[in-house]
Amino acid sequence: DLDFQLTDNRFTVLEDGAGGYRVHRLISHRFDYETQQDYDFDLIVSDGVEEDRVNIAFSLVNINDNAPVVSFTSAGPITENDPGAVLGVIDVTDPDGDSTFYFDFDNRFELAADGRTLKLKYGVALDYETETSLSVGIIVSDRPFSDASANQAGVDATIPVINVNDVAPSNIQLTGLQLSENDPGAVVGTLSADDADGPSLSFSVSDARFEVDGMSLELKAGVALDREATPSVTLTVTASDGTFEDTQDFTITVLNVDEGAPDNLALSNASIAENTTGVIGTLSATDVDGDAITFSVTDGRFAVSGSTLVLATAINHESLAEGTVALEVTASGGGASTTETFLISIEDVNEAPTLLLMADTIPLN
Repeated sequence: DLDFQLTDNRFTVLEDGAGGYRVHRLISHRFDYETQQDYDFDLIVSDGVEEDRVNIAFSLVNINDNAPVVSFTSAGPITENDPGAVLGVIDVTDPDGDSTFYFDFDNRFELAADGRTLKLKYGVALDYETETSLSVGIIVSDRPFSDASANQAGVDATIPVINVNDVAPSNIQLTGLQLSENDPGAVVGTLSADDADGPSLSFSVSDARFEVDGMSLELKAGVALDREATPSVTLTVTASDGTFEDTQDFTITVLNVDEGAPDNLALSNASIAENTTGVIGTLSATDVDGDAITFSVTDGRFAVSGSTLVLATAINHESLAEGTVALEVTASGGGASTTETFLISIEDVNEAPTLLLMADTIPLN
């Protein structure tokens, strides 16, 4: 019997089934070009008396069986509106020894001339208002992507985008559009506006009687408006982010407040002939609020039609001690009223004498 020995225990000798022998790699050992390219060992054959030795040497043929190793080093946050900004550097190695690689990434990107630096294409910039961070996904292949034998690897990164104040405020709003008259320092409402850049906004107002306290639009301390003089105010509000401004006009309605009863109650004439009816005179009064004024009397012998005072029931001068009637007239407006007493003179009229004949007995002689 022959005895076989190998100087490399990763191999063994087996019968080939046709009277011969073959050297085989053990299942536990895997050929890997990247680990060992060349093998060199001896086969020793002995019949128990004599032996022979033969050298076995061979080299492995490399095949493309490893994916590239990819890393990406970010250049740091990217400022918006910066065309062609550098994103970072791609480093690729391949255990199979490949040095030519194929890349797939966002079509806004490109590789610089060094083949490693990833950057935005010429004329391409980022916009913080639509993209606050940039997702970078890179796929690297050691063969063209259409090649079925290609091995691929990828790497992902997220790069923050730095905001720049490049958008003006807009959409200025005011929650209230009215205030009451005679109210010093009255608050109109709260201001707000949009700004895609998100900086804090400041507000100012064109009318010197008003001010903005934080976001609150209000009259200055000690300042009040008068409805009768100024029924409405149109003012311009400006919103600023420190660089850009926007303006908006608002019309503020001044609400009326009842400031008192009618005043200056007067009667154009205060006399009428006795024993007649008809117009005595015209009543008048003023109201600071401009409210409609109505008139009334308490003496049923008199009446008011609109602003005309009339005597509805005839009065005899001689029936009055002083020939006058004290008439209370009330003027009402806006829920308030005032009353004045007018002396109405019932003028005496010269009436024809009345002859009375009384029958009596006169004795003769």
